[in-house]
Amino acid sequence: MTKNDIKLGYMVELRNGEKLKLAMCKDGRCLINPMHYISINNYKDDMTHRLYNEYDICKVFGYCHWADIDKLDDDSRELLWDRDNTVDDEECKSLTEFAKAVHTIAVDKGWWEKDPSFPEIIAMCHCELSEALEAYRNGDYTLYRYDCDGDITTDMEGYKKGEKVDGIAVELADCILRILDFCAAKGIDIDAILTMKNAYNKTRDYRHGGKLI
Repeated sequence: MTKNDIKLGYMVELRNGEKLKLAMCKDGRCLINPMHYISINNYKDDMTHRLYNEYDICKVFGYCHWADIDKLDDDSRELLWDRDNTVDDEECKSLTEFAKAVHTIAVDKGWWEKDPSFPEIIAMCHCELSEALEAYRNGDYTLYRYDCDGDITTDMEGYKKGEKVDGIAVELADCILRILDFCAAKGIDIDAILTMKNAYNKTRDYRHGGKLI
């Protein structure tokens, strides 16, 4: 379901727990209650708010009367869409879709109650890379191991889904996840950017003009 699928009169629940009914206002379709309204134009297609995460739409219910707002729940009203059912990373078809799943989890775990600054995002990426280096220094290659030739071999046998793991590969993954989280939060189509930058790299000189590293 996207924001365009929401019909007039549907009830939605925001991430902050507030329940609003869809109504018509002078500037077009809006989410509204007696105190204020939120323009539907401020939402992305996945129904996350462009500016304020607490106003993300997390559930959509069928038509409801204003008098039923206080009684609205999953059992008493028809639940049409639930954000929890839309973030299955195993079903993601692209890195951009996966990034949205990553960001949804980060929001649910409280990491976007106050939007981190860009310097904070970069600092945390540095932190994950430093942890990868520390894992290398300690010989902690969990899941992936270096052989005598410096090649990396996979060792996933015995791993159980949901188990906490450490090591070089995991810390590198943490850095990637933080980058994807930021990209989804800011609406960056990382698939398109990666394709664009890789195409440009094909046109560059050998070692980019003679750089040493």
